[in-house]
Amino acid sequence: MINKEYSIIIRTLGTAGIKYQKTLDSIAMQSIKPKEIIIVLAHGYEKPKEQLGYERFVFVDKGMVNQRVAGFKESSSEYTLALDDDVAFPSNFINSLFDTLELCKADFAIPIVKEINNTGGVNIHP
Repeated sequence: MINKEYSIIIRTLGTAGIKYQKTLDSIAMQSIKPKEIIIVLAHGYEKPKEQLGYERFVFVDKGMVNQRVAGFKESSSEYTLALDDDVAFPSNFINSLFDTLELCKADFAIPIVKEINNTGGVNIHP
């Protein structure tokens, strides 16, 4: 059995609004809660008003790769879920990822994106 401790990193500019709130709602309803949530913002941008209340904010130079790498460097868990600020997923999503890791004896899992909605967000289904 693997250790089911994980971190979440989200790269954002803090301007996604309702899409970002859906991402936070998806995190909040997970059956396995994250050890930490790290929000990676670009310098010069404000923290989003949508918050769970226990995130940690990190500011770095703007850029998709730069922000993602900074999030991984900040993560303190063996497993890290990297998210954009406009995704939504079901409450069993993390459980499904860990089940896949155990079943395949894998070091990492990449979720399959089955549906891209026309509002710019991505719905992830295990």
